[in-house]
Amino acid sequence: MNLKFTTPVKNGSRQFEIRVYENGGDYFVAGYEKRKQKTAGYTVKMEVGFDFHTYHGSWAHDHLVKAVNEDINNGRVAP
Repeated sequence: MNLKFTTPVKNGSRQFEIRVYENGGDYFVAGYEKRKQKTAGYTVKMEVGFDFHTYHGSWAHDHLVKAVNEDINNGRVAP
């Protein structure tokens, strides 16, 4: 999988990075701290991502970034 983009997120004194990986049209999104995955990982497949964009006007992986951001802000991260 290729790294598509990252988004920094700070929660208290902890600094995280949300990473979006792409493989053909499939996406994997998770939160990382110091290069270690610290949140649940979420996946979307190309067919779902395309249909989601068609019907909702936004990309599914953007919603996964939002979900990971909420996980971080609500403390759903590994120690």
